[in-house]
Amino acid sequence: MRYRTLNQYFRERFGERVQRISVDAGFNCPNRDGRVAYGGCTFCNNDTFNFSPKIPLRDQIRQGIERAERRYGARKFILYFQAYTNTYAPVPVLKRIYDHVFLDDRIVALAIGTRADCLSDDVVDLLLAYAKTHEVWLELGVQTVHDETLARVNRAETVELYETWVRRLAATPLQVCVHLLMGLPGETDEMMRTTIRTVADWPIEGVKCHNLHVVRGTVLGVQYLRRPWPLMGMDEYVELLAELIARLPPAVVLHRLVAESPPEDLIAPPWANDKAEVLRRLDVLLERRGWFQGCLRGPGL
Repeated sequence: MRYRTLNQYFRERFGERVQRISVDAGFNCPNRDGRVAYGGCTFCNNDTFNFSPKIPLRDQIRQGIERAERRYGARKFILYFQAYTNTYAPVPVLKRIYDHVFLDDRIVALAIGTRADCLSDDVVDLLLAYAKTHEVWLELGVQTVHDETLARVNRAETVELYETWVRRLAATPLQVCVHLLMGLPGETDEMMRTTIRTVADWPIEGVKCHNLHVVRGTVLGVQYLRRPWPLMGMDEYVELLAELIARLPPAVVLHRLVAESPPEDLIAPPWANDKAEVLRRLDVLLERRGWFQGCLRGPGL
């Protein structure tokens, strides 16, 4: 492999496959309930993750482990709080929820998806307590380093706040994974490349890259159906992935390179769910150029 995948990292770290168990703990977002905005991010429809928040968390975990055992033969798991903003609650509530990580000794890691404006010293202290017994990944939905784009998609955050937290967390045992979303409305190729170059120089342990999906049940979907606009093509996305890989430090873990949505929810682009073809073209491009992770970084970087 010319880049470091999450599967490779977990096999190095734990000696075998570690399967993700995604759960919905019933959190909300501050840009949905009015604390900072209403309506949520224009591209977001968490229903596409196929969660079942009405099922008790304990049962979600049990069912997820059973599925992973049957499908992958997995024996170790990472518990992933994914839906919405998973630090958006008082610390005692968070502790009661995160304590589910102790339900099964085979859960060796914890992943928390959240926003920078829902972090605090108290939240970090809580997560550090879990880091004594489990590997803890904090997943931050940066998406882009352009504030005008964040405003356009109703993110209601600033890049400066994200960078501040990334640099503060670098001094802790917590592992930080930054989410990037390529193809957002109004973003040029150069803007997306600026995001890649900027984030590649942050002190992070992981990156999760997504290609924009216009899906039903979102503001973006309504906007697109009303007046479609040109969307990023597969080859353009592959070019961006190649540059991301080439600029990231070799130790950074690539958690994901291609996003997927249920076919019945996907509006556009038509290639968005063709993960295998995206990765095939990426491998071809990297091999043709002789690129590998970190090859475009300067000396000492």
